[in-house]
Amino acid sequence: MVRSTLKSITLFAGRVAVAPVLAAFALCSVVVGRNRAIQGPSQFLSLAPGIVGVILRRAFYSVSLANCHSSVTIGFGTLFSKADISIGRHVYIGAMCHLGWVDLADDVLLASGVHIPSGPNTHGTDRIDVAIREQPGRLRRIHIGKGTWIGSNAVILADVGRDCVIAAGAVVTRPIPDYSIAAGVPARVLRDRRESTAESTDSNLPFPRA
Repeated sequence: MVRSTLKSITLFAGRVAVAPVLAAFALCSVVVGRNRAIQGPSQFLSLAPGIVGVILRRAFYSVSLANCHSSVTIGFGTLFSKADISIGRHVYIGAMCHLGWVDLADDVLLASGVHIPSGPNTHGTDRIDVAIREQPGRLRRIHIGKGTWIGSNAVILADVGRDCVIAAGAVVTRPIPDYSIAAGVPARVLRDRRESTAESTDSNLPFPRA
């Protein structure tokens, strides 16, 4: 009860502190749209250090994003390029992550430096007579399933199922099914977590903990 009350108080205090940022975001959203308006506040709040930064980011994103539970933890230096995203309960996002159009289900863990852009085709590349910067991309929402853990510096370009483990440095280019352990560039499924044996322990995994 006491812990819940303290969380409510800090969330309220955080929202009071970021009220000017929320007001600026609301005004910019009318002019340029929410997805573009989120980028400035995201960069600004990403620089707030320590527990104060966690509280301020939690307070801002729980109001400004399409859906963001107030239990989220967002680390230093993490940037959002889209406001139309969803973040579930007890999600942890490490430092220096970059998130585009993504849905993070409950209990997802993102280690430091994870990049999840808005799909693999954020820029068009079909024509060679037109600069890539001038070719329209095809943005796609990426879904990360409940309870999945993604290791440091992984790049996620396709959906990942629930309760998966994605190795540090992996590049996911095709959908990963539920309960998979995947690693590599491009990432491939090494085994199904439900098929664990008594001999299979964390120390046998082909990548370090994030």
